[in-house]
Amino acid sequence: MLLYVFSFLFAGFGFLTKGFPSVVFLYGTLILVFLIGRKYKYFFSKYHLIGIVIFVLIVGSYFYMYNQYHSLIDYLQFLWSESSGRTVVGENKSTALLTHLFVFPLKTLIALIPWSILIIFIFRKNFFQEIFSNNILKIALIVFLGNYFVYWISPGANQRYVYMLYPFLILVFSHFYFKYKDYDEIKTKIFNIFILILILIFDIVSIGLPFLVKQLSYSVIISIIFTLIFSVLLYCTFKSKLKIVYLILALITFRIMFDLVYLPIKSKSGDSYREKTNGIKVSQIVQTCNPKANLYYYGKDKLPHGLLFYLEREQKKIIKRKLKLNKKDIFLSKPEYLKGIKFKELYSFEVKKNKYILFKLQ
Repeated sequence: MLLYVFSFLFAGFGFLTKGFPSVVFLYGTLILVFLIGRKYKYFFSKYHLIGIVIFVLIVGSYFYMYNQYHSLIDYLQFLWSESSGRTVVGENKSTALLTHLFVFPLKTLIALIPWSILIIFIFRKNFFQEIFSNNILKIALIVFLGNYFVYWISPGANQRYVYMLYPFLILVFSHFYFKYKDYDEIKTKIFNIFILILILIFDIVSIGLPFLVKQLSYSVIISIIFTLIFSVLLYCTFKSKLKIVYLILALITFRIMFDLVYLPIKSKSGDSYREKTNGIKVSQIVQTCNPKANLYYYGKDKLPHGLLFYLEREQKKIIKRKLKLNKKDIFLSKPEYLKGIKFKELYSFEVKKNKYILFKLQ
C-alpha cells in the first residue's frame, strides 16, 4: 500500500512541476520492478487504484482551479508539446539524434563527478554475474537503464531530466568500490589521488575568493573560514584510509560556500534578476498609466517563465496572448512584431538577449 500511496503522491507533485515525464518515470519504474521480481499481480492490486485516485485528486484539483481562469485544453496541448517536443517523437533531425546518443552519456558522467570516477571499479569479468546475483543491484541497474533509455533517444533532453536516476547508478558504482577497494590497489590509489586533488582545488578556490569575488563585502571572512576548513579536511583525507568520507564532507562544505557566495550575487544580477525587476517595473507602469487597462502579450513566441511569473504576480491575473491590437489595452512585445505599427513606447528592457517593448497604440 505504501508503495502506491507515496509513489503516486510524489508523481502527482512531479506532474505539476514537470508534466508527463513524471508519469513516464513512475510507470516505467513500477513496471520494471514488477517484471524483475515477477510480482505481476501487484500491478492489478486494489492499492494501485488508491494510488491513481491520489494522483487524480492532486492533479485534478489543480486543473479544476486553473480551468476557472484559463482554457484547460490550451494548457494540456502546451504541456504535451513541451514534453513530446524534447523526445524522438518531436525531433526529426537524424544528426541531432546521433550526436545526442554519443554526448548524453558523457554529460551524465561529467554531471556525476566525483562519483562517476568510481566507474573504474565496475570493469571486471564478473560484473553482470554479481549484478544479477544481487536483487538490489539488479533492480537499480535495470531501473536506471530502462528509464534512461527514454531520454537517451530524445535529442531535446537535458541532464536535469535524469537527476532522479542518479542514485541508482551511484548505488551500483559504490557497491563495487566498497567491495573491491582493498583488492584493486591501483584503482583505489587513482581514486584517492583524485579526492586529494579535488579537495586541494576547493582549498585554492577558497583562498582566492577575495580576488575572484569582489562584489561581496564579506568575501574575506568566508575565505578565511573555508580555507581553514578545507585545509583540515585535506590533512584528514591524507591521513585517513577511508578517504571517501572526507570527500563527502568536502562536497557538502563546498556547496555551503558556493551558496554563500553565488546566490547573493545571482540575486542582484543575471537574467533572473532582470526578469524580476522588469516584471515589477512593467506592472507599476501599467498601473500608473491606466489602472483599468489590461496587459497582453503581442507576439507568436513565449515570454520567459521568470518574467511571466512576476508579471502575473504583480498583476494578480494571467497574462494572455492577444494578436489583435487596440487602443484600450497595453501590450508587451518584441520589436520584430511592431514593424509598420504606430505606437507609443512606455518602457523597454532586455532579458535573455531579447528586447521587449511595453507600448500602447497611438
